[in-house]
Amino acid sequence: MQEGTLFNPAIYIDDPSGAVIKQGTYGSLKFIPDDPGGSSSGEWVYTLFRRSGRVINLAEGQQVEDQFKLVYGDIEELITITITGANDPFVFSQLDGYLFSVTEGVEIGTILGGPSGRDPEGDTTTFSIASGNEDGLFAINPYSGLLTVVGDIDFETTPYISYPLGDFERIDHFYELMVEANDGISPPSQIKIQIHVRDIDDTPPEISSSKTTTSIRAGVPGYVTDIEFSFTDVDTTYGPLQDIRWVISGNQANKFEIYRDPFAWEDGYRLQLKYLRGNDQSYAELDYGRNNELHLTVRGIDSKGNVSEPLSIIVHITPPNLHTPILTVMGKGAITEKLAGQDTGVTFTITDLDEDDINQFSFIIHDSHADLFEIVDVGGIWTLRAKSGVSFDARDFSTINVRVSVSDGINISIIETIAIDIVAIDEGDATYFISNQKGIRVAPKSRNASDTITR
Repeated sequence: MQEGTLFNPAIYIDDPSGAVIKQGTYGSLKFIPDDPGGSSSGEWVYTLFRRSGRVINLAEGQQVEDQFKLVYGDIEELITITITGANDPFVFSQLDGYLFSVTEGVEIGTILGGPSGRDPEGDTTTFSIASGNEDGLFAINPYSGLLTVVGDIDFETTPYISYPLGDFERIDHFYELMVEANDGISPPSQIKIQIHVRDIDDTPPEISSSKTTTSIRAGVPGYVTDIEFSFTDVDTTYGPLQDIRWVISGNQANKFEIYRDPFAWEDGYRLQLKYLRGNDQSYAELDYGRNNELHLTVRGIDSKGNVSEPLSIIVHITPPNLHTPILTVMGKGAITEKLAGQDTGVTFTITDLDEDDINQFSFIIHDSHADLFEIVDVGGIWTLRAKSGVSFDARDFSTINVRVSVSDGINISIIETIAIDIVAIDEGDATYFISNQKGIRVAPKSRNASDTITR
């Protein structure tokens, strides 16, 4: 047999499983039954020993004999197997492969290293990349096996795998090449080479906003707009997203800043008027004048100084709020006792010389009556009503005075006092009235009520 091959010698005995064979010099001989349970049918297999990662080294055509003594009952037989040397393939020094590392953006022409090993017969060996170099980023010297960078390596486009690492996830970016060594005589040898790519912060962040136009009233300090920014950066290895620095340029840009909601994770960056950290510790406010449309440009800068593309924002300045709203009460207030959630019959109109949007107004019900009453929009009319589940007893109150005002977000109107009469229900068995004597409620004699009740 040739070196490096398996051989099935023709040995015929009735029960091979009972045979005893002493180990040879260069290999082993054993019977492999077809049935794992110990069948008498099967085959004899001779296997060469592997030494230092390879089979014994014989020159091509060189022969050696390996002898075995087979003992089977009273029978002893000497078995001789002749081994003929063949040309051996290139043997790599690291059978489990090679690992190299490189930083993205590395200079073209950088030598990474290469596999090492030898050809047992000393034949001239050439190297090539068999697979994994589809992008053509690497070249190999056919004689030395050294790998060289010949293309632009980008961490963000490098293939990667991810796997759990404790409570976190690890992501490795690397190229995997299969390198082949061929002496032109024996079958080629192949070895796996991984080239791991290290990241650098070289990519600008990206900023975006679903809304790029807003309005701010002049003279309102510290106004927080409804413009919210999102910030992404593929180089997330270099610090959390909070590391971004914002730059605003344009009309009155020095009065703006971008504030981050501390409870938000990735988004939550909002445009607002700047908090002035000078002696007065106040907020900036916009001026209303000839130019009331501000054009701002926003950029994001990451921790390594990479600058995003600009994002344009338009801010319309609306006239200052100089006037107090006027609240007008219409209708006479009355509700029937013991019926919950009734309209009082009182409605409101609002007049404001600043021409505020009606949705910006908010009503204020003063004192503890805020727990009993509410003002709701009924068909476009602001109406005072008792809250759901709230009812009144005429024996407790004949009139309730509710104090109401309205705010436009800055100014608050004069408080209006509204009298709400509680209308008693005639229950037939008793009529109650309020005595002239303060603190006494008296019920005349009837079937069920003839007592004087002191409160």
